[in-house]
Amino acid sequence: MTSLLLSAMECRIIRDSPCKIFGSYYFCFVQFCLFPMPKRKRGVAGDAACRQQAIMKRKEELLQLTKKETADFQLWQKVARTEEQNNSLLTVMAQRGRKRRAEETEEQRNRGLSDMAQRGRDKKAEETEEQRNSRLSDMAQRSQERRAKESRRTKE
Repeated sequence: MTSLLLSAMECRIIRDSPCKIFGSYYFCFVQFCLFPMPKRKRGVAGDAACRQQAIMKRKEELLQLTKKETADFQLWQKVARTEEQNNSLLTVMAQRGRKRRAEETEEQRNRGLSDMAQRGRDKKAEETEEQRNSRLSDMAQRSQERRAKESRRTKE
């Protein structure tokens, strides 16, 4: 059973209810406790909620489709570029690299080289014996393949 404290609205409902014909406010209170008024729903309910969910779903699908179309467009732009355009882009990138290296001081260059060497030493220190052996065998295999290719060229 609900608590005995009644809100002002509940008291008004009980006071103004037609239950007075039974001659007792107590009867109305019991009736109200046993059969309370349905709670008012907050927010969107029923069909409107279904419609709202459907709209949200369509918006998400549209957003995903837009993202996919954008990615496809960028890919096709990349594919459609001619070899001449690719070469001009590579030329621009090379010019930027040369300019950056020209502005670089001897000290900065040495610092970069020492950083690279340190990273190489760290990487070698972290690798296991098995990884080292695998790396060395790969190097040996590539060397043999290169020699075989060169010997075939000289025979031709």
